Amino acid sequence: MLVLTLMTQVVSLIKSSLLASKYGVSASIDAYNLLLSVSVFIFSFFATGITTVLIPAYVKKEKDSVINSFLTFIYLAAVAVSVLFLMIRTPFITLISNGNLVFEQTAQSIISILVFSQFFNTFIGVTTAFLQVEGKYNIPKWATLVTNLLLVLSLFYLDADVYILAVVTGVVTIINAVIQFYYCVQYGMRFRFNFEFKSSGFRTMMQIYLPTVFSTGLYQFNLLIDSFLSSSAGEGNVTILSHANAIVGMLNTLVVGNIMIMAYPKLSESLLSSLKEGVERFKNISYFISIMGYVILILFFVLGRDVLEFLILRGNFQQDDFEVYYNCVTLYILGFPINMLRDLVYRFFYAKGDTKSTFYNSIVVSLLNFVLSVALTQIIGFYGIVLGTLLSSILSFMMIQWRFSKQFETLGYHFYMRQGLLFALSAGLIFLLYLLEVVYPVTVLGHLFEAIAAMLVYIVSLSSLGYDLRKYIKSMFE
Repeated sequence: MLVLTLMTQVVSLIKSSLLASKYGVSASIDAYNLLLSVSVFIFSFFATGITTVLIPAYVKKEKDSVINSFLTFIYLAAVAVSVLFLMIRTPFITLISNGNLVFEQTAQSIISILVFSQFFNTFIGVTTAFLQVEGKYNIPKWATLVTNLLLVLSLFYLDADVYILAVVTGVVTIINAVIQFYYCVQYGMRFRFNFEFKSSGFRTMMQIYLPTVFSTGLYQFNLLIDSFLSSSAGEGNVTILSHANAIVGMLNTLVVGNIMIMAYPKLSESLLSSLKEGVERFKNISYFISIMGYVILILFFVLGRDVLEFLILRGNFQQDDFEVYYNCVTLYILGFPINMLRDLVYRFFYAKGDTKSTFYNSIVVSLLNFVLSVALTQIIGFYGIVLGTLLSSILSFMMIQWRFSKQFETLGYHFYMRQGLLFALSAGLIFLLYLLEVVYPVTVLGHLFEAIAAMLVYIVSLSSLGYDLRKYIKSMFE
């Protein structure tokens, strides 16, 4: 499973690189990225919630009529939203185009294609849930990998036309849904339209579904607001922000996602034994996560520019655009350790059966992110969007950590001192590496040696300060 995830992310990275080099930064590709964000925003409401509700329903062997009624409602709602959105597409496009005729013309030509194709993500939510219950976890991953490969191959050979890009994006999304649906049918899934909307089973499923939809919507709403703000900040900014989010999203999937998959079950087991044991494991995992986050930061400050130049700075993606892109990625990466720790705290609440605290925290932070991004954009321009996200991430962690200490128990002065020492050590090493680069700039090969030396110094420093890496790693598995 890990190998498939890694392969999929590598292919996604290649896709992002090809899009940057082939299409560059322009009003037409801005239109594509912004409308894709809008389409994803609309249908992510349905797709994510479907998986959350259907997995327990399939496990409990809920009646087919109840499940089919739920799916009937979702599909009808998705169709209604699609039709409504397409009916208002002209005034909507005029609103977001800022008077750019190229943007408007491109958006008008591709909006129906993107909305129709993203509608199929609701089907993918159903098929993923069914296949997971059947124990066929790798089929959705294989389908996604194959269709991403098809998109990458298409980018190699097709003309740099945004309309063609939208068509290919739509086709591979539909192919993904068809592949997964085929396997679902093979394993016994059946669907018929059903309208038992008054049944108790249907009402129970909707009671689970609606909060999930709202929670998912907050996150997607923030992404959408960022896209709108970047569009108003100038031509090409939507595309630059999209590429920056892509690289950070890849790191989140590879690092944060896989760490949480390993850590969450063990944390849950410890909490079942006692709160004290759970808190102790939480501390050990926290140290490990912090160290991993700072390692990523250190490596990025040494090798990040070289790697990103290799991936992005080619073809139609110009040097000036790259500088803005690099600065955006840097700001996002600065929040990486904080975001990892926040996710772990969230998992602690989930393991205790408390979803309200994290939900309320998400609402407050979403509002803060919106206010900060809008305010900072007025002051410092485009970078205010990313800086607003960074600041809201820090505030998010501080608030959920305060709630943790209030609701469960304080982690103790020693824990915070050790975390502060980790921060000071990492920040000091990054500062020294920065000074070294200013005084003695080196080539890519020199940066590679610097990265190796920095990791050796970091590991030795951790050991000398009493950080037990073996103990922290064991807490993830034993």
